[in-house]
Amino acid sequence: MLGRAFFSLLLFFSFSQSTLAYVRTMSVSGRPLFWPNPAITLLGNPLNSSGLGQAQTTTLLGNSFSAWQLPNTKVNFTFSQNAANPADSGINGINSIYFASAGGRTMEWGVVALTEVLYFVSNGQITEADMAFNDSQFRFTATEGDTGKSIGGRTAIYLPDVATHETGHVLGLDHGLVNNSSLIYTAFNGQFTPSNDDKNSILTIYPTNPSNGGALSGLVMGTKGGIFGAHLTAINLESGKVEAGILSGADGSFRIGDIPAGKYAVMMEPFGTGISSVSSYYKNVDHHFCGSSPFRRRFYSSCNSQGIVSVLDLSPGANLQLGTLAPSCSSMGNPGGPPNSMPNARELPNTGGAGWGMLRPGETHYYVVRGVSGQLSARGLSYSLYSPVDIRLKILDSNGNEVAGAVSEDNVQNPGPGGVINYDSSASANVGAGDYWVQVSSGGSRISASKFSAGYDLLDSEGHYLLALAVNGNIAPTGPTDMSSCVTVKNISQSASFKEYASDKDDKSRVAGCGSLNSGSNGPLSGGMMQVFLTALALHALLLAQRFRAGLVRKRR
Repeated sequence: MLGRAFFSLLLFFSFSQSTLAYVRTMSVSGRPLFWPNPAITLLGNPLNSSGLGQAQTTTLLGNSFSAWQLPNTKVNFTFSQNAANPADSGINGINSIYFASAGGRTMEWGVVALTEVLYFVSNGQITEADMAFNDSQFRFTATEGDTGKSIGGRTAIYLPDVATHETGHVLGLDHGLVNNSSLIYTAFNGQFTPSNDDKNSILTIYPTNPSNGGALSGLVMGTKGGIFGAHLTAINLESGKVEAGILSGADGSFRIGDIPAGKYAVMMEPFGTGISSVSSYYKNVDHHFCGSSPFRRRFYSSCNSQGIVSVLDLSPGANLQLGTLAPSCSSMGNPGGPPNSMPNARELPNTGGAGWGMLRPGETHYYVVRGVSGQLSARGLSYSLYSPVDIRLKILDSNGNEVAGAVSEDNVQNPGPGGVINYDSSASANVGAGDYWVQVSSGGSRISASKFSAGYDLLDSEGHYLLALAVNGNIAPTGPTDMSSCVTVKNISQSASFKEYASDKDDKSRVAGCGSLNSGSNGPLSGGMMQVFLTALALHALLLAQRFRAGLVRKRR
């Protein structure tokens, strides 16, 4: 069962999302949700049926909130708990954190927790956020690694796993698709640690100073125009990390930013799961353009690239224009034939580069770099890209032997937060002048779906990998490569879904420009804040204020 977002919709038409980065929660009027001042006061009620004491919940929840208080951002949470605090999601000017049992609340089966955000339709400004934990069905614990276990006849959830996820919703983030992101819509061990994608989103939305990060922009196109809701992933080839994942707007446009400067590859793919897991803004997204099947995953590269990926050099503060990105109805395959022997190796530039391939369990591929000396550093990503093959890298000499002194690292993060294993691989070696091969091999079995943060839902049935090779610390950029000549997907034009509010004379809906909802010793509904929330109540009655609901679920196994 998936978490759902519920909105009242009256009118639908196209709205461009080209300036957005990351998967933002969208209002019914097509605006991303945000706090005008993210100095947010949270009031908790610690009463619960899981046996956790107030001191425990204060520490565990406090750690989850502080995980989002990143350097160079304005986000700051003030959190306190008392059994006298409200245990409900009323529109009352209080950001309530509570357990369902304390409030007598019944929640849907499989929903671990629910965040409800009140915002103004006209501009997306958040005025209140409430968070409820489903302790009627689940047992929340203080022990890392408990998520998914059965304790006392109930499924256990390590409280910070779910609380960190829900805090992302409080800040205006929607469910994402990046592997092991805290915003993945299912509960998993290690979810208490925000990913690069999560962190970069907060640096984009709530920066203290203008960012010196860069951006990648372009258009995902089919033969009928832009492709709505395509998932774009920016992969840092130097760090081997996925820095960001976003969805394209209704016209196919996207902007991935702000991300650190560096060398990047970009991957495009269909939206990976039921569209009901994100804002109803995306409800018209349907990527079944290839007969009855969605379009296929593809890397940004020239149309005849023969398995070589375009390397993008992103400078600080730059907005690199990529032009057209074209998905395909065909499997990625191995263009030019699989590089399954040293004589058939795919050649990489001697200044460094990147390539991709399809790989089954038990198979081996080879890449060659000629006339080099010095430091060779290879990174292979498969697990991070939801590929089920467990790859291993080695650097070989011309005789097929591993280079003396070479270092190969399998499972580059083992264990990670919550005991999660990252099955990606790396290899490095100092070499004398000559030709060298990078061997990419796969274990004899697939990585189990249970090892991925969303299980089968996002796991690709086709084993694939991305290989990056640095020569003396450098990966030579190829620059942007417009793919307009290889647009073949016969897509269907689709529009974003959002409501045109009843009147354009709704200036009162912008009153919520204040900061913290708790206005001090006189209470949260005193002074100007009383006006804000009376306004919010009036607008709610007129369908000019709405509540966004996002739930984290526990999948059946």
